[in-house]
Amino acid sequence: MLLKNNRETDAAGFARWALLALGGFGICTGEFIVMGLLPDVSRSLAITEPQAGNAIASYALGVVVGAPVIAVLAARMARKSLLLILMALFSLGNVASAMADSYTGCWWRAF
Repeated sequence: MLLKNNRETDAAGFARWALLALGGFGICTGEFIVMGLLPDVSRSLAITEPQAGNAIASYALGVVVGAPVIAVLAARMARKSLLLILMALFSLGNVASAMADSYTGCWWRAF
């Protein structure tokens, strides 16, 4: 299929790339920004910094375990729908982790 090289397709293509980049930025900062906040997280949950670091490890573990499972289970699903669903779940998980009032709640919500 040939696309016309006009402003509408260029703008739509740019918007798609910009949204994809924004999603990647959100995912990366969701994991890595917490490292700088470990002292604050440990104080607010009344735990040690290594224990707070386990919340980051649980997120990484969730990604390692979840990615192949999602790839197999959602192989026939439309990619756009899958991406939107996963980003919504990611956002809800981040909000739930931010609202956690205990270490256990934070750990499970990050996973």
